[in-house]
Amino acid sequence: MRVGRLEIPDENTAKGVAALEQIRAAYLAKPSVGERFSVPREDGKLPVPVLIYRPAEKTEQLLPVFFNMHGGAWLGGDAMLMESFCQLLANSIPAVVVNINYHKADVIPITEMSKEACDCVTYFQDHAEEFGVDPDRMAIGGHSAGANITAGTVLRLMENHRRMKMQVLVYPCVDLRPEINCDWMNGAILSLVPEGNLGEIHMSPLAAEDEKIKGMCTTLIVTCGKDDLRPHGIAYGKKLIENGVSVHFKEYALAEHGFLETNRPDYEPANDTRINEEQDGYARDCEQWLIKMLRAEL
Repeated sequence: MRVGRLEIPDENTAKGVAALEQIRAAYLAKPSVGERFSVPREDGKLPVPVLIYRPAEKTEQLLPVFFNMHGGAWLGGDAMLMESFCQLLANSIPAVVVNINYHKADVIPITEMSKEACDCVTYFQDHAEEFGVDPDRMAIGGHSAGANITAGTVLRLMENHRRMKMQVLVYPCVDLRPEINCDWMNGAILSLVPEGNLGEIHMSPLAAEDEKIKGMCTTLIVTCGKDDLRPHGIAYGKKLIENGVSVHFKEYALAEHGFLETNRPDYEPANDTRINEEQDGYARDCEQWLIKMLRAEL
């Protein structure tokens, strides 16, 4: 199955699932510059694997935390593909960065992904002293499908009376309802969520009632001009602003979806057409903007 530019094995076949498992096992076998950790969960739920990065410069002070959610259309991708990005944030903010390797759509329903991330945030808030972090200075962000999970996670955290300082939504998908999306996206979404309510707000935050949005944390939104998801970021930013949320919006008119991840040294495959000098320039500029905004907020 092709989801945008991403080739993904057919999740409805044993062969496809086996291929995904093999890919993930290969990532797991690779050495990480971060610390591998499994966040425990209650009621027999799967623990959530994360990678933890700390600033290269040691400090005795409590650090803020940034939770990162990689993209990959809810089925592909891996936290390992964003290692250098996460270490950059850890060094530059500085902060502890928790790179969440949420379970994918062949393992758990899409709605469960934001529950996993919510449990990760809650765990680090409740064990802040153990990790040397400040529970009152936490932010979360994601790219594409990871931004979808991020937005759903922030809604869940608000429902649980947990606060984030900021959310970062990079070329986000924030609505799975078919009337919102183009044909190829609807085909991909329906293959992942063949049944169920696509307007459920933790999958489609744009469908959330105003009362669910009010009081939300400061939000950064990055969009690309060459992207079918561009209307998502614009519409969600507008909805948040209308409900009194502080929104910082940045668009790269000539950037392509995924430009920030693909132009990092740990991204695979290396022959992706988005890896070029132009897109790399946008990526470096975007990184510095994100760092500046996160540093100011955290």
